[in-house]
Order: sequence, then C-alpha cells, then structure tokens
Amino acid sequence: MTTAQTATVEDAPMATEELTREEQAQQIVKRNMYWAMGIGLVPAPAVDVIGVLAFQVKSIKELSDLYEIPFSEHKVKNILASLISGLGASSVAGLLAGSMMKLVPAFGPLASALAMPVSAGALTYAIGQVFIQHFECGGTLLDFNAKKIRAYFQEQFKEGVSAAKEMKSDSASSSSSSSSSASAKK
Repeated sequence: MTTAQTATVEDAPMATEELTREEQAQQIVKRNMYWAMGIGLVPAPAVDVIGVLAFQVKSIKELSDLYEIPFSEHKVKNILASLISGLGASSVAGLLAGSMMKLVPAFGPLASALAMPVSAGALTYAIGQVFIQHFECGGTLLDFNAKKIRAYFQEQFKEGVSAAKEMKSDSASSSSSSSSSASAKK
C-alpha cells in the first residue's frame, strides 16, 4: 500500500464551509428562541416571563461575544425594557396575560401553553434580529437607540410570530413522528 492509499477520513478536506458571522448570529437567535419557547411552557406565572427575559439577555450576550462588543447586563436590560414597551400596550398586555392565564384552573395552563411559547419565541427573534442588524452596522450597546429602531423591532416581532409558529409546528411534527416510529418498533 502506498502512502496515498493509507490516508484516513481525517485527512480528507472538510466538506462543509465555515459559517459567516451573520449565519452564526442567526443560529444563536434560533437556539435561544427554542429555549425561550420552552421556558414559556413553565407552569408558574411570572417565572416564565423572567426565564424568557434571561434567554433574551443570554442571546444578546452571545451576539456581543460573536461581534466582539463589550457586554453590560444592566445596559441590555434597559434596552430590552425600552424595546418591549415600544411594542405597544396591547402586545405587552398579551404577553403578560399569556403568563397569568396559568392561574386559571384547567383551561388556563392549556391556553397559555398554546400562546406563551409563540410570544416568547417571537420576542426573542425580534430582539435577536434587531441586535444582529445593529452589530452588523458597527453599533455597540452604548450607541443603541431603541426609539430609532422601534418600527424595525415591531416588524421583526411580526416576522417572529410566524417563525415561532413554524418552529413550534416543526417541533410538534418531529416529536409526533419520532413517537410514532417508537410505537412501530414495539
């Protein structure tokens, strides 16, 4: 055998290309959307909202690290409060109502399980998209102006609702197909 014939798979060139920074950023947002949607299912009112906020802060931290932007948790929380309040009273009330529905016996947790994950995912998506755009343009946390970006944030929230619904249905269909394949094996 020649040296060329003894080459291993490890020596083969990588078939996949490295992801661009923006593609990596989109993966960060998507991963945190899944986490936020999952935490939206927590049966305790207010705990879900706090958990979703934690994943949004985590998402911005990861994006800041990716874009090499100095991170300040205090600054991020202020920005998030400003962005979320800019959604308007009906959207914010809807998010809080989704959490508080869990207090209603029997029907409440079910209704919340349908609404809260989508709201949590949409909000996380919108926040992620806003920060990706801001960081891609060379912005930092210090020069972020929530009032100037409010219309774009609202637009991204609407897109996020669609994205979260799609993720939720994809997740439901993959879990039902895996449970049906597990049943078929028995």
